[in-house]
Amino acid sequence: ESPLRDVLQPVLGSLSGNETQAVGDGEAGQYYRVLMRPGHALARTFAEQADGLGHEGLRAWTRGRVNWREPRLGLLPVGHDVCFAAAWARQYGHLAALVRAFDDAVAHHHRHAVQARAITAGAPLAAALGTALPVIQGPMTRVSDSAAFAQHVAEGGALPMLALALLKGTALTELLAETAQRLQGRRWGIGLLGFAPQALLDEQLAESARHKPDFALIAGGRPDQAVHLERSGIPTFLHVPSANLLPMFLAEGARRFIFEGRECGGHIGPLSSFVLWSTMIDRMLADLPASKVPAQDVQLIFAGGIHDALSSAMVQVMAAPLAARGVRIGILMGSAYLFTDEIVDSGAVVSGFQREVLACERTVNLESGPGHASRCGYTPFARDFFARRKALREQQVPAEEARQVLDDLILGRLRIASKGRDRGGADGALRELTDAQQHEQGMYMLGQVAMLRDHTLRIADLHRQVTDDAAALLAQRLLERTPDTATGTAPAQPADIAIVGIGCVLPRASSPREFWENIVERVDAITEVPRHRWDWRLYFDADRHARDKIYSKWGGFLDDLPFDPTRYGM
Repeated sequence: ESPLRDVLQPVLGSLSGNETQAVGDGEAGQYYRVLMRPGHALARTFAEQADGLGHEGLRAWTRGRVNWREPRLGLLPVGHDVCFAAAWARQYGHLAALVRAFDDAVAHHHRHAVQARAITAGAPLAAALGTALPVIQGPMTRVSDSAAFAQHVAEGGALPMLALALLKGTALTELLAETAQRLQGRRWGIGLLGFAPQALLDEQLAESARHKPDFALIAGGRPDQAVHLERSGIPTFLHVPSANLLPMFLAEGARRFIFEGRECGGHIGPLSSFVLWSTMIDRMLADLPASKVPAQDVQLIFAGGIHDALSSAMVQVMAAPLAARGVRIGILMGSAYLFTDEIVDSGAVVSGFQREVLACERTVNLESGPGHASRCGYTPFARDFFARRKALREQQVPAEEARQVLDDLILGRLRIASKGRDRGGADGALRELTDAQQHEQGMYMLGQVAMLRDHTLRIADLHRQVTDDAAALLAQRLLERTPDTATGTAPAQPADIAIVGIGCVLPRASSPREFWENIVERVDAITEVPRHRWDWRLYFDADRHARDKIYSKWGGFLDDLPFDPTRYGM
């Protein structure tokens, strides 16, 4: 039905959503999001010249430059959800069918979620983890490096994850040893950076092997890294930033995945949670049967903005079709734990960190270079970061040099925020900072959840909210939606009629509707052989008896079809 379908299908037909870029003033949170593709020169120019502009400047720059009919000559204001365009066109074809699919999801997914009880005590993933709850505490650099905090999380029924980050030497050994001693009889895991120097990873893995963590989580990792850990007896979860990678990860033996949207704290991926989760669910539903991997072997963890009953319920409704097939579903929380009493009591963070979290009114992304952005609270350090970034841009410092300067600026700032300490003096020894110094100099990594909470709570209460309270909310909402049979408002029983769908691909008709319209309009679908098929002029001869020639130049030809061979294992 789109009047721009023929023009835009070649441009938008293979996008995953991360090809779009937000351009503007990151400090003020004022952006225009546009499609950024090779050959779209104006978009590149826009990204360079409009970096740092607010709403007024953006409006002035973009006025008259949006061009839907000639995409390469203008700007395309396209969002993350462009990733659904091609898939939905193939699956539904027409707008009416797509709207019916929404209605069906609303009608059925809720009930399936209530039946599955995927995020409750004793759920299938909890059994696989060996914990009371299907909840994982996400590794937080310079925060979840406390054995005491890990113990609190484990006692609350979730799986604690130590953030090893760049930890090495004595500090690494002591953390692992203390955690293993404190958590005897309880499950725990380690969080690794897949992109860390190999020598550091080797040291962390060798030391971890001595203390036998039950699980590992790799951020920015590869399937071969996960498979290596699995073979050494450590079940491993992998972050997956794009649905296009899922088939490859499954084929290479990975079975445990984390889908974390960019609402999270710290390093952020390209896609927002709802878009990322939805594409992952769709892809898993499509590819799991063909992969021949048993559904119960797959463990999917959703993260990025989950912190209460409502957000947990949303995830459960979205993932209900997978849970119904036997896939084990769970959630991961990071920033939500920053509001717990135990995170301060255990010394994981100082009280000043939590005060900043409670007072946070907005978060910003500190981007040192393309693909290198971290979400944190807007504090004096964040303000200074943007000022330095602006100065480097105005001085036209080369991108790689500017990135190094900004990365160096961040170095050590998270320790200042979370521990209230910094290295100083000739010997580089750690020194205690005042509350004022911590506030001014610290980088407070936290997700957008920080804007949704304004008081502390116990870990047990947080866990109850995302499990029991979410289950109660789902059940109550379903009860409210179910008609009361006593009042005679029960839905009518379905009639004994079968609706049989048909599909076809024919010359000049890619659907039954187009075929019928061609019949009604008496469209002749027979044409000369299209030149892009072959040049019939090289072989044609009107004499049907001529040797090595063809005497017909006519036929019925299908239009080019988008075909993804990897979907069929080819």
